Amino acid sequence: MKLFKNNETKLLYYTSLSNALKIFANSVYSETGYRYSPLYHKEVASSVTVFCKATLKIMIDFVKEQGFIVVYRDTDSIFYSLPESYFTELDTKYSNKLLSKKEYWEEQIKLTILHSKILETKINKYLKQIIKSIYLKITYEKTMYSFLIFGKKHYIAITHSDVPNLDNLNLLLKGLKTIKRNVTEFYKLVAKELIYSLLGFNKDFLIRQEEIDQKELFDTTYASVSAVNFVRLLNKDLSKEEQNEILKQITKSDTKKGNKMVNSFIARLKHSIEPG
Repeated sequence: MKLFKNNETKLLYYTSLSNALKIFANSVYSETGYRYSPLYHKEVASSVTVFCKATLKIMIDFVKEQGFIVVYRDTDSIFYSLPESYFTELDTKYSNKLLSKKEYWEEQIKLTILHSKILETKINKYLKQIIKSIYLKITYEKTMYSFLIFGKKHYIAITHSDVPNLDNLNLLLKGLKTIKRNVTEFYKLVAKELIYSLLGFNKDFLIRQEEIDQKELFDTTYASVSAVNFVRLLNKDLSKEEQNEILKQITKSDTKKGNKMVNSFIARLKHSIEPG
């Protein structure tokens, strides 16, 4: 893709083609491991799985040898962070108030992207020596800042590709369901704002960390935010009718029996908007 980086049309075309081929290859691989598929072939599925795991282990060992910290691994990717020593100069500038918080974050992201692309080149050179194949290449995909993980294949992050993107936050949700079809726009807004708060990008909400249950967090996102903040979010001078409508909309789809977090929140919200 680097050959076409100065030609936007070709870059878009070949990027789309590459993604389509990747999806096709992954789909075929999945079918070879499914017993009832016409493409079922146990030996092919097993060999691909073993090869991927072996290659991933080689990558992880190499990344660690380069001084990076592996924080998470998936079936076909690894997540790593730069050592703290890489940010010493930026930390000093920020401590001395030579950088604003936004500038501080942006410089950290730039540094991470720079070293990730250098690491990409090193890994591919190393893999070519070890595996003896010109077809296997590892690609730097994105930098995630901030990154919050709840478990395997369950995490949230703000992503940045080639440059920092703190003005138009690109939110990535993996394995976490925040939005249901039958919820209100108000709920969607609050869910999004709370996620940004968890990642450190929004201070308008007061998060009660001890109330967060990881298994239910993204089905009952608003339950861990104080009721007062919900009222403030919309308007400081809401009429009684508007307050009742908010309560009605929130409780409409989310009063699942036995859900203590939701019921507790609704009780707090009622108390905050009712006189006396």
